Amino acid sequence: MFSPSASFEAVPASCVQQVLRQWFEQWGRPQQIQFDHGHPWCTSNSNLPTLFELWLVGLGIDVVWSRVRHPQDNGIVERSHRTTQSWSAPGYCRSLEQLQHSLDQAILLQRQFYPAVRGRTRLELHPDLLICTRPYRRSQEAQLCSLQRVYAYLAQGCWQRKVDASGRISLYNRNYTVARALAKQRLWVRFDASTGDWLVFDDAGREVARTLVLEINPTVICQLQQYRSTAKHRTLFPKTTP
Repeated sequence: MFSPSASFEAVPASCVQQVLRQWFEQWGRPQQIQFDHGHPWCTSNSNLPTLFELWLVGLGIDVVWSRVRHPQDNGIVERSHRTTQSWSAPGYCRSLEQLQHSLDQAILLQRQFYPAVRGRTRLELHPDLLICTRPYRRSQEAQLCSLQRVYAYLAQGCWQRKVDASGRISLYNRNYTVARALAKQRLWVRFDASTGDWLVFDDAGREVARTLVLEINPTVICQLQQYRSTAKHRTLFPKTTP
């Protein structure tokens, strides 16, 4: 018997991105998407937004987060998932292809044939959903991705990083040298949308370093090309007083 549940948690963000691209081309870009805190879009107050998250933001899609351990925040979707699971019977599917076919049939039944409210189907109740008001084309993604919107989104956050024994901190898997004198200390990092710099502060709010952000650009975001090696590093310029 095929049991795919163990592999669902390992689906890479790039695969999810490809599926969303297909949906966007068919239905258009939504105004917002609500996520829980699971893989691959998980984040927290202590972690930088994922490139997957920045990709959506760049495309003009608001990212809304459910509260941790509060599935009721997305109750309609959770209930829909339960119905889809019941109708598609994934435990009886012997392959991914069979599972996908079963899911497609269950979703088609829910949307177009099942009498949801007063004998009317969901499609009859919401015919405007077939109208694409925010078109998307994969070939035009680089033009649609707004770096200014990504910058404004990053500028809302503040993240803590511990300086290692060599005087470095890590941002998006890339090491940045701050100062050996600050080794073992915890510093705060913010993003300056006006200059495109990472700004590093101590607990007293004093800026101790800054550097130009090179890893955040439309190509990196759209391709989810997170820097993979931590062997190389860049030096953050120390704060100077004029």
